[in-house]
Amino acid sequence: QAGFNSVMDKQQLEQEKHLGNNAFKQAAFADALQHYTNAIQISSNHVLRSNRSACFSQLGRHREALSDAEEAIRLAPAWPKGYSRKAAAHFFLKNYDEAHAAYSRALELAPNDELIAQALADVTAEQARLLRKARLQKIVAVVQTHAPCPQVYLNDHGLVDDDVLQLCAALRGNKTCSSLWMGDNLIGDVGATAVADVLLHNTSLLEVNLCSNKISDRGALAIAESLRSNHTLTELYLNRNKIGHEGALGLAKALAANSTL
Repeated sequence: QAGFNSVMDKQQLEQEKHLGNNAFKQAAFADALQHYTNAIQISSNHVLRSNRSACFSQLGRHREALSDAEEAIRLAPAWPKGYSRKAAAHFFLKNYDEAHAAYSRALELAPNDELIAQALADVTAEQARLLRKARLQKIVAVVQTHAPCPQVYLNDHGLVDDDVLQLCAALRGNKTCSSLWMGDNLIGDVGATAVADVLLHNTSLLEVNLCSNKISDRGALAIAESLRSNHTLTELYLNRNKIGHEGALGLAKALAANSTL
């Protein structure tokens, strides 16, 4: 921390910091930013840099938030909040590996801090989601080229309806895929309806696994309707969903008319 030129400088710094803190609490982030900047111009320290980093983040100025966080770390290398600020800036800049590293260092310095631990868990989850998304994109690309792809295995993959719509659009005319496994995901009725559309047009699928999702009667009825026309499917898993009496009855009637399941 730089030295003060006078007692008046120290008093002014404390006043600007106090005003900045109050403005931040009231979500007046632009005002808080100006007060912290005024204080830094008098004498910079790691707390002021951290506080201004938080303001920059709230204002969507994440590169400036990162710069202040790095300066806070330089001034106080063993202070965990500096690393938390750095991690937050990297997260908003979508630099997830860097965010993970910074939160990990913060947690090393403050192992009992639940907020840091939760933030690290959130970054880890986002990294995993992006890896799953990238894998889905690769599978969709293969399916679209009609290259041999006998099994699409996406169990426990964090799939939502939009993901299933994308995959099903590629599967609609595919003639090489015989197994589609999408159990233990977050697929609802929209996704189930997309699968039903595939079953109306695809003649290669022999088994479909949609267990442990969020499919209710509407999705079940769409699948039931497709089973009346599909004559290739031999296995269908819909256990552990949210299918009620209406959906179960529709499936039962469809099974009575289906000769392959």
